[in-house]
Amino acid sequence: MIDKIKGKYRLICDICGEAADEVFNTFDEAVDYKVDSEWISRKQDGEWADICPNCYSIKDGKEAIKRPDTGAVMVWDMV
Repeated sequence: MIDKIKGKYRLICDICGEAADEVFNTFDEAVDYKVDSEWISRKQDGEWADICPNCYSIKDGKEAIKRPDTGAVMVWDMV
């Protein structure tokens, strides 16, 4: 998620809760960082989830997201 805190924007992983190292002046800067870095966004229950590189992997055309709190892994074919 991208949260606005005290007038600045933070990119926070919706899976593990870790925040990106940088703080952004605008929402668009946070989105640009996400696009340019290894973060991904996926729609879950009608809401966008932002996922850090530590919580997902892509291998052999399949994407996996791992919940560090439970160890549960979701895997699906990339389209």
